[in-house]
Amino acid sequence: MAFPFFGGNKLTTENKLIRKFNSYKQERETLEAEMDRIAAQTLNVTKLMGSGRIPKSAGNKELTELKAQMRDTIKKAIKVNKILTDLLLKIT
Repeated sequence: MAFPFFGGNKLTTENKLIRKFNSYKQERETLEAEMDRIAAQTLNVTKLMGSGRIPKSAGNKELTELKAQMRDTIKKAIKVNKILTDLLLKIT
């Protein structure tokens, strides 16, 4: 049976794009929360090093690991943002 109106397939495609967009948007929010967590942990380590509660060498090691985590998270976020931009252009 044919659609009683034109554009039925277009609506299905748009709905798929919108669902995909929402999925990537949720992924971006998750990555933003991860970056916030890493930033808070970095601040905490810096405070502990400043107060002398942890040795500077241990703090520097922890900061290096946090820096690597942040770099990886930012790379993922950049990829997700590019995908979101492309999807947004297709939807509008």
